[in-house]
Amino acid sequence: MQMHNPNKSITCINALISRYNIKNRIKTLAIRIWDEIKKGSVKNILSISSIAKLLFLYSAVVLYIIIFTFDFSPGIFTSKAEHTIAIYSVNGRIGEHRSYIRTLKALDKMGWHYVGSSFDDDMINTPWIAHIYNVAASVVNMIAHTEFNLALTHYVTIVPYGYNITYLNMPAESLYTITHRFQEQFHHLASYDAYIDLASIMHHPNSFLQHVLKNYDMSHAMIIPAYLAQDFEELILPKEYNTAVITGSLWGCNRGSYRFQDAIHKLADEKLLVAYGLPYSFDYLGDGYLGRMEDYGDPGTKLIELQRKGGIALVVHNSEHLLQGLPTSRFSEGIISGSVIISDKHPFLQKYFGNNILYFDSFASSAEIHTQIKTHIEWIKSHPNESRKMTQNAYDIFVKNWTLEIQLNKIMEMIKGS
Repeated sequence: MQMHNPNKSITCINALISRYNIKNRIKTLAIRIWDEIKKGSVKNILSISSIAKLLFLYSAVVLYIIIFTFDFSPGIFTSKAEHTIAIYSVNGRIGEHRSYIRTLKALDKMGWHYVGSSFDDDMINTPWIAHIYNVAASVVNMIAHTEFNLALTHYVTIVPYGYNITYLNMPAESLYTITHRFQEQFHHLASYDAYIDLASIMHHPNSFLQHVLKNYDMSHAMIIPAYLAQDFEELILPKEYNTAVITGSLWGCNRGSYRFQDAIHKLADEKLLVAYGLPYSFDYLGDGYLGRMEDYGDPGTKLIELQRKGGIALVVHNSEHLLQGLPTSRFSEGIISGSVIISDKHPFLQKYFGNNILYFDSFASSAEIHTQIKTHIEWIKSHPNESRKMTQNAYDIFVKNWTLEIQLNKIMEMIKGS
């Protein structure tokens, strides 16, 4: 059962929204349009002056959204690029918005043009306002001639004009019903043309998704196995190995269990672990909880620095992530930071990274989990040379196969070849 309920993050886009009070202005304009419609009779509404007023207000809202909530690659309207795509995410969820920022960085390095927005959750889940956002996105896509539009998370409810792809990276029960339909709150997922599916990397074909698409008469929809998490960065090895660092949040079976939380509580008391993330996940760690990631600045850049400072990344998945072979983005952040990874026995990590990662049994008792992780931390601190070699090997594997740049090129090739 999905229990993830993160607080709103303070991001660059949220700061911009706050500065210009965009959210309230859009709502005010939308209400004015609705009030105009409710005024008087149909005859009055259909008068030339009323129609002109409605069109003006409607256009003003669309333009306002485009100007203040969309990102555009440098030179998109003045120069040519090999490819142009649209990228969409949500900014009220830390991990999803961080993925958006990293994807834009990757596209800049690749020399691709992009348009995109990290939408405000509240706005795009309000039907009337979501319609206007959809129109704004469609206008932008038509002007920019995007080759496809990629929603980086299933939380995006905007499905604009063009060829639309969404990224599915959550356990099956979070997305599908037992009758092989999309969950009611994610009904918009049936409107996509193609699906980037993380589960398909380990389980190809993904029978869950295939059955769901068949029920929507969409068996023809392309399913692309891919992992979208981290752009390329040069490896900087930690100066020393200090403590294990755990980030993000703890939800779901195993990582949200008393067993695991009790184990990391003991590690924090022993000064072997620190945590950055949501208070409800880590505030019981006392001095081991160092606050939310956004308290240190933009999580998209500061997270890697904070991870590198500790030198050891502790990664844990919930039970369905393990059983369905869905890796979290936390492990890619750890690898890019140059940290040694200590992870539960996740099949994706074991298959592709082998003994370049240290493993513990997250299904064990609290005492066993504590002992296994502590033993790994102490080994890393006492074997810096071997630890750096493991880090280098894991990094080399990741940048050769799993960076956003590689995965986006793979997606483009599959779309063009279809």
